[in-house]
Amino acid sequence: MSLNSDEMADESVEISEAAMSMQTEREPLTIGVISRNGMPFIESCLASLPTQEELGRPVHIMLVDSASTDRTTEVMKAFVNERRGATMFRMEGQSNAAAARNVLLHNVTGGFLLLLDGDFILNHMFLKEGIDEIKKGNADAIGGRIEETWHDGDCQPIQSEVVRDLFFEPGIRRTSGGSILLGPKAVSLGLQMDERFRQNEDTDFALRLTDDLKLLFIDQKIGVHLTKHYYSSARISEYYFQAYDVPLGRLIRKHIMHPDRVWAVARFLRGAAIGVVIQASLAAAIVTGQLGLILVAALAAGFDLSRLFKRGRLNSFIPTRLASPWMILYGFLTPHETPPKYKVTRMNIAGPQGAAAE
Repeated sequence: MSLNSDEMADESVEISEAAMSMQTEREPLTIGVISRNGMPFIESCLASLPTQEELGRPVHIMLVDSASTDRTTEVMKAFVNERRGATMFRMEGQSNAAAARNVLLHNVTGGFLLLLDGDFILNHMFLKEGIDEIKKGNADAIGGRIEETWHDGDCQPIQSEVVRDLFFEPGIRRTSGGSILLGPKAVSLGLQMDERFRQNEDTDFALRLTDDLKLLFIDQKIGVHLTKHYYSSARISEYYFQAYDVPLGRLIRKHIMHPDRVWAVARFLRGAAIGVVIQASLAAAIVTGQLGLILVAALAAGFDLSRLFKRGRLNSFIPTRLASPWMILYGFLTPHETPPKYKVTRMNIAGPQGAAAE
């Protein structure tokens, strides 16, 4: 029996897809966890990491301790000592999340890579469904929903199962948070985080990744994020102290020549954009003294305050509407920060049955 060219092409595609499926079936999964002073949440995170038996494929664990001064180092060491196939790196000196994730990206040897923050309780179903989507060729990287448990200043839970994104929709995206599953093709690119960013490094990474590859968000939660209430007094104070939105301005400037990337970042600017409208209206009303402008400014501010009140976020008005636009503008107009200087040491820890985890 002879085949024409179209039939041969179809058969070639089927063989190629089958070969790719078989290859990804054997690819190992590396779970990379970063943490800086992660107590006590790092203990819950490590306890949630799956074994090879649970996932049905080789699972390697890489831990990065980012110059912690609490018990994070000891907890990680104890985990590596008990867990076969686990390794640990310790960073000294200056560090940030971008530098810590680069340790993972530099040391992964292929296969799948999950980048995970040390304050997450991982959902195994996210890994299984995410890997399946990549194996089917539907995506090269996977994101998902995030649920949260809020804690007080003493790390005691005050509210659980809070959905971070109330308007989550699955589908293809250009941006992602720090916890993301990378497929073999994405890992092979060798992309690194931009260490000049102390915030938004994950967004910058995803923007560059999705120039050529597909990032799919699936309707499955990555896990539960253990954190403090975003609009608690402690977090708001930290927001001002760290000038949290300054890196967002630098992110926009970095990608200003790529309108598609800037457009993808636009969803982070909604609060600041509302703030610009309110502040501009108020300024115009004060300068001109016109009653109409004063009413417009008052109505705009009142409507926005009522929306925030209904969502339980009234205390976010000043930081997100008044401070954020100026932080973003400052970041847009000023140079990047100097990349951190640090030293990375691969810890020599005796693993299970005395095998050195190196």
